[in-house]
Amino acid sequence: MTEELKARKVLLSEMSWFEVQEVLKLTDLVIIPFGANEVYGKHLPTGSDTIVAFEISLKLAQKVGVVVAPPIPIGYSHALLDFPGTISASTNVLTSLLRDYCQSLIRHGFRRFFFTCGHLGNIPSITSTAYDLYGKALFAMVDIWRFLAKESEGIVETGCFPEGHASEIGTSVLLALRPDLVRMERAVKEVPNPDFPHPPHDINLFSTIGEFTKSGVIGDPLLASAEKGRRVLEKATVSLCKFLEEFKVMDLKRDNIFL
Repeated sequence: MTEELKARKVLLSEMSWFEVQEVLKLTDLVIIPFGANEVYGKHLPTGSDTIVAFEISLKLAQKVGVVVAPPIPIGYSHALLDFPGTISASTNVLTSLLRDYCQSLIRHGFRRFFFTCGHLGNIPSITSTAYDLYGKALFAMVDIWRFLAKESEGIVETGCFPEGHASEIGTSVLLALRPDLVRMERAVKEVPNPDFPHPPHDINLFSTIGEFTKSGVIGDPLLASAEKGRRVLEKATVSLCKFLEEFKVMDLKRDNIFL
């Protein structure tokens, strides 16, 4: 069954309604890439979150034999609006959109939803949707950048903010996935101003990214490389595929699961 689906199209948007109907006979699992369009330094595209979420989703779908729904390219990015090109929607709007999005897919037979979340600000909308539709489908989510940061241990070299905005991890991953969109000659190292207040751990200070970075970078992208990006992605793909193989057959009555 999995091999048959792997031989088919995996992008929902490229299927006819008849093909979607046939795919639903093989799997009820759909991956939803949820990204953002926002500042990512001078060297990376504003759509980085969406690009990475989509490319990882595609890799997973091809390996596991499931479907990728159309990506959601806008997120809650209010804190980054100081920089041109950033587009933000409120959490209420995104939650309403996501709920309708999932209910449409549920209506036609999808019962397992895996969100590849490329932007931290989108997690509240995913969480709300998952519990609003609890009992109608099974939901799981991976917070991509935090997940990749853990998978990058022993690979990255940056001692300060390797997982920071447009830093070593993010730049390496984009170099591996879409080198045509990366302008390394524009990359700069920038860490938060030491004069900017840094609260103790587990305390949130609500500020905008423009208050502590001029370039939109938090960290050191100069240490990035495509090879590092490939190694991180390979490790992450193995881990995520293992989970999805279990998720495909998991009891639909199980509680929601977040990676």
